[in-house]
Formats: sequence, structure tokens, C-alpha cells
Amino acid sequence: MIYLQSDFIAISAAYERLVNKEDELHQKAKTCQTIIDLVINDLLLSGESYHLMTVETLLNSLQSVQEEIIIELSLVHIQKGISAFILKQARDMGN
Repeated sequence: MIYLQSDFIAISAAYERLVNKEDELHQKAKTCQTIIDLVINDLLLSGESYHLMTVETLLNSLQSVQEEIIIELSLVHIQKGISAFILKQARDMGN
């Protein structure tokens, strides 16, 4: 397969966007986990003042959001790997 300079530039730009998206998704997943941990820790410290069913519903919702983020992160990771492979092929052909 022959890669044109414009193809290489477009794939490089797409790869950079994927790197940024992956970083953002990591941060989002980390944020979800931090909030879940904070709620659980606060529940342990002062749980008697909370409505347990509401806390459970909120934690389940946060977990669902986190799972969606992790799925998207996996897809971005795959796309990034494929883009990296294509870029490597293009570079190898240019040498």
C-alpha cells in the first residue's frame, strides 16, 4: 500500500486526537472512581445520616457511567493501536 504525504498527515492528526481522547477518558474514569470511593468512605464514617437506598442508587449510577467510559476507552485504545501500526508502516515505506 502506498501512503501519500497527505494520508500520513491526516493519520498523524487522527492519532494525536486519539491520544488526547484516551487521556481525557482516563481522567473521567479516575474521577468516577474517586467519587465512588469518597461516597463509600463518607458512608462508613457517617452513614447513619444517609438514606441507604438513595446512596446505593447513586453509586450504581456512577458505576454505570464509569463502565461506559471504560468501554469507550477500550475502543479508543484499539483505534490508537491501529493508527500507530499504520503510521509505522508508512514510516517504514518512506525509509
